[in-house]
Parts: sequence; C-alpha cells; structure tokens
Amino acid sequence: MENVIFETLAGRVRFERSGSGIHVEIPTRKDWTAILAVTVVATWAIEGFSILLSRVVADSQTNAGQWLAMLGFLGVGLLSLIWLGWSFVGKSRLDLDPAEFKLTRQVLGIHLDTRLFRTTEVRNLRYLPCSEFRIFKGFIPGIFCFEAGDKTHKFGSGVTDIEAFALINEILEVHEFPLDRAVHYIARRQ
Repeated sequence: MENVIFETLAGRVRFERSGSGIHVEIPTRKDWTAILAVTVVATWAIEGFSILLSRVVADSQTNAGQWLAMLGFLGVGLLSLIWLGWSFVGKSRLDLDPAEFKLTRQVLGIHLDTRLFRTTEVRNLRYLPCSEFRIFKGFIPGIFCFEAGDKTHKFGSGVTDIEAFALINEILEVHEFPLDRAVHYIARRQ
C-alpha cells in the first residue's frame, strides 16, 4: 500500500486527492452508551469464563457441556473486546476513483474487511443524519448508504452533518452517482 499523506477535510475526516480519485479516512465515533453496554457484556463473559475454568480445574471430571460453555463465554468476551477496540481506534477508509469504489474497515492498522465495487455499479449514495435521542429508541449515528447489486451497503457510521456534506462534495467531484427516483421519497429518520 502506498504512503498517503492525509489532510483534514472537515472535523475528524481526513482525505488525500490522488490523480482522478480520493482516499478518505473516517474514524469511528465513540458512542458511550454502546461502549458501556459492551463493557458490561465483556465483563460478564470473562467472569463466566473464569468461574467455569475454576470449576473445570477443581473437578477431576469435566463434561462437554462445561467446555462448550467456556468456549461460548470466551467467544462472546473476545467479540466484545474487538467491538470495544473498533469503538476507540477503528476507522473506515474509502478509496474512490472513476473505476473503483473500495471500502476498508481497520483497527490499529489491521484490516477487518474490504469491500470492492465498480464505481459505475454504485448508485443512490446518500447520507442518513443521526436520529434524535429518544429514551426507548436510543441514539442512531449518522451513516452513508448506497446500493450496489441487490444490496444496500453502509459505511462511515458516526459522521457529523458537516463531515458528511464536505465528504459528499469531494466524492461528487470524482463521480456523479445516479439516484433512483424512489430515493427522493424515502423519509428521514426522526
């Protein structure tokens, strides 16, 4: 991967223009209520694992159910810790040029996944702003959405309106994505 020198586009979003394309980094936004919930789940899973491990060590006989439960607690704990890592140091990267639309999610430089699309096949690029805070629904962060093939894809969760508008302007400098008529009739989140 080539060395890219990023400059700030708006807020936390950084970008670099290269030839006819752009490279954009979007750090995750820390959603403290979700982080608290995941911390509780991770603590519960690790505690459950340690209790079962102490029972397995104390008992001379162990059964498959105990081992399965330990693996379940360990798996839930590890997934929770990965999610916490994503919340604090994760980022999405968008590489866009007239031929390729590539999204990469990474934590501490480790690539979690990469999705690659032909730019001409991407349509209905839009930004869904964050919802208002409601006690029963919670906070839903802003996010970018688009269609490719027969699926809706999302990226850049947690961007602010200012970051989103600046990024959309840069994206549209590279490629004008077609919009289906129905997109104009989709309601905003309230």
